[in-house]
Amino acid sequence: MHTTKRFFHNKKGLQTVTVIFMLLLMLALLVSLFGIFFRVNLSNQRQMALEQARIQEKIMLAKEINHQNITSRVTVTNIGEIEVRIRALYKTIEGATTLVCDPSAEPLNIDTHISPSNTLTVELTDFNINGTARIVAATERGTKSFEYDPYLVENNEVELKDYDPTKLYVGPLMLKFDDFWYIKTLADGSFDPADQWQLGWNVTDSTPVKIAWNITVMNIGDKNITLNRLSAFNLVLSGSPTSIPWYIEPTNKTTYTQPLIINQTVTITFIWDRPAPSAPQSLGSTFKGGACWVFLTFFGVYHELDGITTTAYAQTIPFEAAVQVAG
Repeated sequence: MHTTKRFFHNKKGLQTVTVIFMLLLMLALLVSLFGIFFRVNLSNQRQMALEQARIQEKIMLAKEINHQNITSRVTVTNIGEIEVRIRALYKTIEGATTLVCDPSAEPLNIDTHISPSNTLTVELTDFNINGTARIVAATERGTKSFEYDPYLVENNEVELKDYDPTKLYVGPLMLKFDDFWYIKTLADGSFDPADQWQLGWNVTDSTPVKIAWNITVMNIGDKNITLNRLSAFNLVLSGSPTSIPWYIEPTNKTTYTQPLIINQTVTITFIWDRPAPSAPQSLGSTFKGGACWVFLTFFGVYHELDGITTTAYAQTIPFEAAVQVAG
């Protein structure tokens, strides 16, 4: 009799422990789901806040040339609605665009924050930039300046015409700055079905993570261009020579090329750790918690007007002021 009572008592105790364990397990699951929801929601809020901030940014650049035909200084004016921080200056000469410097870093080390309606002057004489070069400034959120000529003086009235801050013209190409995205990928290069395309200038996924990039480009030149398999998207860690290339996913799987036809808008996708077709794998970023410069290296041929002759084409384009990578 006592044995039977003890059995039922132990059974009840075991049931109670089981119920408590199940409740704790459900509670842990709910906490985990809440954490995932919170992180996704926070990421979306950050993305929306950054996008809203970029919409409010607008900067104008004017340059001053000395008697030796050298660009001696540039003045960047914040004509937007919020404070900006200048993180890059580029120069373009004969269609070739190169990075001049990050004025907030070595060797200039100046405070590049500009409040609305104020200006920032950057001395450039030591960089020996030819006066014919076009100078472009870029903020840390990726907004690029347009150039105003002549050199601004106080109380000048400025009329803004045909200005589109979402477009970057470099040589024969026009890149749509807002159509710049990344997505997580699987090892075989296919897109992760649990992910979606996100704006590329702010990588919120913790690294290392396998990702692909895409950009929108239009050939605004007078010759058709064909990109070859060596074309790549390159992240260069700020303040370091370390870089990571993602190679192009060619649209033509036989010749491993992608055509850029005059006045046609196309999307270029970069996925692989090596040029096709040599058994490439999708690539993941190893940079953590830092800003990276973005350079596009395009290789291929121009198609001459006779429809037969081709000429070698190569171009390096600094596409972003900086891409911020999560830690």
